[in-house]
Amino acid sequence: MTAQTPRARSRRSLVSSAVAAGALAGAVALSGCSALSPQQTTEPYTPADGVSTTLGNVDLNDLLIVASAKGKPGVVSAQVSNQGNSRVTVKISSPDGTTLKQVSVPAQSAVKLFEGGHGQTTLPSVPVPPGSMTKLRVSTPSEGTHEILVPVLLDQQYYATVTPTSSPSPSSTSSTSSASPSSSK
Repeated sequence: MTAQTPRARSRRSLVSSAVAAGALAGAVALSGCSALSPQQTTEPYTPADGVSTTLGNVDLNDLLIVASAKGKPGVVSAQVSNQGNSRVTVKISSPDGTTLKQVSVPAQSAVKLFEGGHGQTTLPSVPVPPGSMTKLRVSTPSEGTHEILVPVLLDQQYYATVTPTSSPSPSSTSSTSSASPSSSK
């Protein structure tokens, strides 16, 4: 075995230190990328095909229209939840203001527009083709009227059974039955 001179040991130590410092700097630089980017799991989003909106104590979830084509009738689907302590009437209207459905939602409850004895909510003529967005008007007595941009989906695959029943006509029926939020999700 040959003896190392102090100079050789110093050089080897210097190279080892430089390699370690470079690796540390690379690790810090690469981990810094995630420090400047928000975590996607902390971003709120709607895990559904429809849109969600809140009007005071009323939440509308998965609001959408199912239709076969532009100009054809479309079915409006959504879950309406009342987080308040008193009954509230929610009105869904077409883009021109024609009332499509009024539903009375008891306090601390939820109803589905397409199920549960509430009758079908039908838009007589969908103004855009499936795959597009159109406006609906939603109102409550305390929050007034809000225009909401909702998706129009084709009546295929998951929505193949969601088709308008009989001839569509605007409705002003009031529904009083409800489902609790836990049983309607």
